[in-house]
Amino acid sequence: MIHQYKLNGYNIVLDVNSGSVHCVDDVAYDIIQLFCEAKDNGQEPDRDSVRERILAKYHDREDVTPEDIEETMHDIDELEQQKKLFADDIWEPSAGILKERHTEVKALCLHVAHTCNLNCEYCFASQGRFHGERAIMSWETAKQAIDWLVANSGDHYNLEVDFFGGEPLLIWEVVKKTVAYARTLEEKHHKHFRFTLTTNGVGINDEVIDFTNKEMNNVVLSLDGRKEVHDHLRKFIDGRGSYDEIVPKFQKLVKARGDKEYYIRGTFTHNNVDFTEDLFHMADLGFDRLSIEPVVCAPDEPYALTEDDLPEIFRQYEILAKWLMANPKVLILDEPTRGVDVGAKSDIHTLMCQFAAKGMAVIMISSELPEIMGMSDRILIYHEGTLNGEISRQEILSGTVTQKHILSKEFGEK
Repeated sequence: MIHQYKLNGYNIVLDVNSGSVHCVDDVAYDIIQLFCEAKDNGQEPDRDSVRERILAKYHDREDVTPEDIEETMHDIDELEQQKKLFADDIWEPSAGILKERHTEVKALCLHVAHTCNLNCEYCFASQGRFHGERAIMSWETAKQAIDWLVANSGDHYNLEVDFFGGEPLLIWEVVKKTVAYARTLEEKHHKHFRFTLTTNGVGINDEVIDFTNKEMNNVVLSLDGRKEVHDHLRKFIDGRGSYDEIVPKFQKLVKARGDKEYYIRGTFTHNNVDFTEDLFHMADLGFDRLSIEPVVCAPDEPYALTEDDLPEIFRQYEILAKWLMANPKVLILDEPTRGVDVGAKSDIHTLMCQFAAKGMAVIMISSELPEIMGMSDRILIYHEGTLNGEISRQEILSGTVTQKHILSKEFGEK
């Protein structure tokens, strides 16, 4: 199965079965599309016909010749031989057999609370009750669930447990007791538990933050974005929106969490098909691990996504892709302050510090040694393509590193 699309000036070809992603030129993109049309009809591509159609389409381009087309088709053949294009679905013949085989279990989603302290209108779990009576999981049931997971996990070493609801913080003592019990089983059974907490944030306090950051490998925090969007559907029982209460708690938890895993999980509906604005808003709040998903609901709900929403949703995903491409994890600056005045230099340094504070890796290439020593957390010294030395921030702050010291390393002197 081949999926082709164009975005941001790129021609992208995804071979679904192999997972290969190819970025190709216009001619290759069109040839692959013609090959797909033939293969989808159970036929081999008519190469003469493909050649004629491509020549007709690009008749005004001197660089598109029969030889060029032949070479491109040869490249496509090579990718197919390497099973990177038009790859077979190797799992299809085994699908029925795999369903019948015995498998071990490595993960559990524990619904510890079928109740919630919010009354979110779109909740697929019917305000946490899952269309039943409100209930919470007993410690005995949670313990049995952990025992069952261990007993049925086979040779799996890492076992995953997600505390879910409703709202798990409503039964926090059982959550903590379950974690503590699981830890007692790890050495005996040669297992390692990885815990995840999914929460709406209302019950977060300092004790929850401390325990979560110690024991939870991941935390999922529910936030829909802009205040007016979030508060429209994520309300307390009395109708108040929950944004103002939970956002400061999320920010405090994430700041204390450091580099441990978390993510903000949002939902977009018919009310906010411009959902990239919500992602941008959450990024502005300081959250850098974001997920937003379409609402799951009956089609007659007023917030249900409609077929008419699809063009805008597709456009939003394109905006998101361009935003991600424009917000890299690594920023390389080559002589960023050369030729600027003192005020502009200070502004550039401030921006660099801001980027670094947000988690971006900033690589500055500079021939100004005072600038390097003042700005760097780590200095790598290159001369004619060879790494001649490395100096840490601690060494810089100690006062033992001088400009002469750096120059001696640059030229390989001892």
